[in-house]
Amino acid sequence: RWDDYIDHFEKAVSSVFEDCRLDDNGEASDGSGIHPDKVKENETSMRSDKKSKDGSYDLNAYVFWYDWRLDPFEIAEQLHEYIQGVKEATGKKWVSIRARCLGGSFLLAYLALYGYSDIYNIALDSTVANGSEKFNDFVCGRLLYDGEAFEREQTDDIYYDSETDTYTFSDYDRVINELIVALIDRCNENGLGKFGEKTFAKIYSKVKDHLMPKLIMASYGTFPGYWTCVLKDDYQTARNFVFGTEEMRSRYAGLLEKLDRYDREVRQRIPEILNEAKEHDSYIGVIVKYGYQLTPFFESRNGQSDGLVNTVTSSFGATCSEIGKTLPEEYIAARKAKGLGNYISPDNIIDASTGLFPDSTWYIKGLHHDSWPSCVNDLLVKICTRYGRLTIYEEEAYPQFMIFDRDSFKLRKMTPENCHTEDYDAEEISEHGVKLFFRSYFKLFSKLFEFFRQFIKNLFK
Repeated sequence: RWDDYIDHFEKAVSSVFEDCRLDDNGEASDGSGIHPDKVKENETSMRSDKKSKDGSYDLNAYVFWYDWRLDPFEIAEQLHEYIQGVKEATGKKWVSIRARCLGGSFLLAYLALYGYSDIYNIALDSTVANGSEKFNDFVCGRLLYDGEAFEREQTDDIYYDSETDTYTFSDYDRVINELIVALIDRCNENGLGKFGEKTFAKIYSKVKDHLMPKLIMASYGTFPGYWTCVLKDDYQTARNFVFGTEEMRSRYAGLLEKLDRYDREVRQRIPEILNEAKEHDSYIGVIVKYGYQLTPFFESRNGQSDGLVNTVTSSFGATCSEIGKTLPEEYIAARKAKGLGNYISPDNIIDASTGLFPDSTWYIKGLHHDSWPSCVNDLLVKICTRYGRLTIYEEEAYPQFMIFDRDSFKLRKMTPENCHTEDYDAEEISEHGVKLFFRSYFKLFSKLFEFFRQFIKNLFK
């Protein structure tokens, strides 16, 4: 009785998103939007000169707040108004822009609409401007379950606290995490993992075509902003999968108009838009993070990534190995023979020479997508304020390939000796599973014992 299952599943998901879902035209309803305080902050800051005493501007002096669900072109118009206000308030001819994550997509829409005359330099920081496999696979219906990928993902330490600029992993978190890893490892070792993969695949094949379009539209599907994450070659596939019936195309005609426009004017023109910026002396620097497992429930799960975005995508075309692997020796030898060996990362995972901006793209290993430590800000400032384009050759402290040192919270030059920063070893993790399993149970019972001891002690006070 899959129809009942699908209906209940859709209702459950819909109830979670009911307060933030957009209407059928992809527009905000019921008064939802960015917080009024942020609206006021935009209005105030765009009319203020926030120059410091030494005449410089802090990286976060001007923060543009926007509703990331909406049509990118609508946001682009708001950004244009904001930029004009900042220029007038400061008396400057240009602004530099740092675009993080989804902000890159809205920046591309701005560049497509208004060009480059107001822009000095651009820093793209872990951006999804070129797409995000996680959302892309979701709207294309490419779901599966991979037990080994799930095990690797659970070992990734991503407990970064942006408020304190520290990594936090409490004893409780570690006990639960180790217990989960150990249980998954045991399931994978005794065959239950494969059974789970086959069971998921069997059920999913029965509900995919009917369930997924409903789940997509009950959750993120009405957000034009999120649709910017669909990859160039997959837009028509995703469009046909989600809006495959005449009924769906008629109901969401207003939304589709927005989605098609972005695809036509931005997505299919990304290299052209960015190269035009460079031609107009608006130089671009790209920061890419990597070394993490992508979500294990999507077909793209084994691409090298920062946990959210595939490294190939966020770098605008670098060549990368899959997670847990390195580039083939023959490939590396061939690139070196062509004089391109300096673009190969010391861990033999990335060839930066095939990216859109090979000389102004930096790769940081061991830094998750959701981590924004202050040590990266200096590089962002240099990209934004540089007269002309900053390249990988000009700053000794910022070579093309770096690692994030969690002990010092600094960026270090990557070397063959320090490049193995992954939080798991794909070949050895199974050997630790049993130890983790028993250690986790011991810690868990120890904490339960201590809890009840304190409880009884307080009870008889």
